[in-house]
Amino acid sequence: MAQVAPHRLTIRQIADLAGVSIATVSRVLNGRDDVADETRDLVTRVIRENGYTANRSARGLSAGRTGLVGVLVPLIYPAYFSSILAGAVEALSEQDLRVVLSPTEHQHDREVSLLDRLMHGLTDGALIVMPEESSSELERLVDGGYRFVVVDPIMPLAERIPSVSAAHASGAHQAMRHLLELGHHRIAAITGPPGWVATEDRRRGYHSALAAAGILPDPAVEVEADFEIPGGRRAAQALLERQRFETLRIELGTRLVVRESTGPPGR
Repeated sequence: MAQVAPHRLTIRQIADLAGVSIATVSRVLNGRDDVADETRDLVTRVIRENGYTANRSARGLSAGRTGLVGVLVPLIYPAYFSSILAGAVEALSEQDLRVVLSPTEHQHDREVSLLDRLMHGLTDGALIVMPEESSSELERLVDGGYRFVVVDPIMPLAERIPSVSAAHASGAHQAMRHLLELGHHRIAAITGPPGWVATEDRRRGYHSALAAAGILPDPAVEVEADFEIPGGRRAAQALLERQRFETLRIELGTRLVVRESTGPPGR
């Protein structure tokens, strides 16, 4: 059986020769520091002895893949999105894949255009964070055979659309239980835009914790906001103003009751 030319070796063959995983070879090739020195030396020696070079273009053509995965995010700078991006880069790197970063700025048309480019030969798949597309639009991607996963959908999606979401309901419930156990009973909530999956899930967790404690929800202490910092500040300010008004109303009512019970001055 003819031997495979050294430069035609795949990353899997290098991993087999070194007796390590593909992810370990990928880490060595990418200069990662989370590989033991002994393992790094072994993989490096196998690569050098076999003349391996990471020819991504050739591998992509032979396998019908690009080795690239699109990541569509509304914005890059908030910690929420940058943390997701960092995790995606880490996981994909372990599979010898790279990211095509595509910020959408929360613009539906821009997102549709970017996805159209990504799915027609530019990438092998995509992560779509908080997509602007409707469930029916995303279903068309599924029907077209494009591989993708939605991260934290804004609106409810059809079951056939692969998605991953944060545990909004249980997280809100646990936060409320903590506050209730500290002895607090009048607990306000700043929610997101109505109808959003995260908003309704968090509201459900908030209400379930109140119900478990036998407390009726008070609409006066629930304030809607967007998920931007200025919007949250405005909502918090509105709550504080309501609290000041409520405190003043109670103080005035108490003074009035005391005055009525003691009678007018000089009597």
